[in-house]
Amino acid sequence: MTINPNKIQSGEKLNTVPDTAVLELDIRMLPGQTQQDIDQLLPEIIGADLMPSVEIEWYRDDLTNGFGVSSTESPLWDALGDAIRIAYPEATVMPSLVTGGTDCRFYRERGIPAYGAGLLSDKVPLSEFLSRFHGNDERIDVDSLRLTTQLFLDVFDRLWR
Repeated sequence: MTINPNKIQSGEKLNTVPDTAVLELDIRMLPGQTQQDIDQLLPEIIGADLMPSVEIEWYRDDLTNGFGVSSTESPLWDALGDAIRIAYPEATVMPSLVTGGTDCRFYRERGIPAYGAGLLSDKVPLSEFLSRFHGNDERIDVDSLRLTTQLFLDVFDRLWR
């Protein structure tokens, strides 16, 4: 689990000590972790002395719903693996966890397997790709866009033929 204190607000005036502060946390759980794990961890982090004066308000009430892992025992996983091996015949397709968020939770809430997938060109080193995502000058090369577009067309072809 990661907890990032990304935003804090306090006070209205420069010359007055604020009476309250609001700290917003970006909490990302690992598969298998629950709201109860967060509820147990936050008081430990905040501390016993400060905890009585802290009010915890959840920004989203769907924090744990739909998060987790989709089984690799599904027609979609099989189609995805077949489609990946069209572009990269020697590829070993395996699930992994990423630090980003996706809309997969909306599908998983409805019992539908969902995976984040895309293909990257072998012309750009992975380290460079990773530095491009969500940073300054975020971009992807045309070859990777072509590969990923074809990947999805091949997945659809396998699922609906």
